[in-house]
Amino acid sequence: EKLAVIASHEATMLSVLRGGEAKLTNMAFKIGEAVEAEVHVQKLLRRRALEKARAIRDAQEEAEARGEDINGSPTSPDSTGTEHLQRSDEIKAEVDAVILNEASEGKTRMKKEMEEKEDAANIELSSD
Repeated sequence: EKLAVIASHEATMLSVLRGGEAKLTNMAFKIGEAVEAEVHVQKLLRRRALEKARAIRDAQEEAEARGEDINGSPTSPDSTGTEHLQRSDEIKAEVDAVILNEASEGKTRMKKEMEEKEDAANIELSSD
């Protein structure tokens, strides 16, 4: 789905900028660059989410070592592994939220870039 959006966006922008006379090789090159950039963005988002999850997990482990929960409240001595499972689910939810948030920010950035390119193309066409 992302590949289709990237390909159609790049093809449209290149053909608008070139006045409908875009070469296939140029178009393929631009699409390839855009796909590569998207791969790098996705890797970065995943790395950030994992780093945040690790930091949360480390904070949880430190708090447990002190006999507290992550918020600083004392834990009961008879706590079971269910707290760990619950916290694991919370961390997974936080990671998913971070990924979704950063992905939407990336889409907003891409949308702004597309609008700027379209504006530039419209100005160029209107000046001809």
